[in-house]
Parts: sequence; C-alpha cells; structure tokens
Amino acid sequence: MRISFKEINDGKTNEIYFDNQYIGDVDLNIWSSKWCLKPKFNLAYYAKERVSKEKYDSAYKAGKELVRLYKEKVFYALEEPVDEDTQEIDMRDMLKSFHLP
Repeated sequence: MRISFKEINDGKTNEIYFDNQYIGDVDLNIWSSKWCLKPKFNLAYYAKERVSKEKYDSAYKAGKELVRLYKEKVFYALEEPVDEDTQEIDMRDMLKSFHLP
C-alpha cells in the first residue's frame, strides 16, 4: 500500500493518492496554519461532521488521517464482521420433518 502526496496551489493544497487512486485533498488554512481534510469518498454524516472540525499540524499528518479514514471506510465494507453471537444451524433436523415420496 502506497501513499502519495502531490503539492498543488502553491503548497496550500496536497492531493492524496492511495495505491495510485485519488482519495481527496488536504488544505492549509492560512490564518491558523492548520491542515483540514477534504475527502472525495463518501463518509457517514457523523463522520463528515467530525472530519470537517478536525485540524492537523502538517500536511503529512492530515494525509495519513485521510488514508486511515479511506481504509476504514473501504476495507471495512469489504470485510463484513461476523457477529460472535451467531450460531450454526443444523438443517438436517429441519429436512427430516419433510417426507418425500
């Protein structure tokens, strides 16, 4: 897994790429000298609200957080967790009740 940063807009914005796929930008707020995330992938509403409020000290830290959010969103969706409370169903007992001619 490779993370790439592409500086644009005179260094005020960095495009973030994860495995050569564009996932969003990190922008510098000139007045506060803090970086904020601008993801280009869908996040849940509560996550968007939290992401929009968080600020980072460097483009690197902001980019790493953007990649972490991306991996959490994409890879978590691919690997659906199995509830530990589920139990195996033995279908043999159910099939015994059917009498076939």
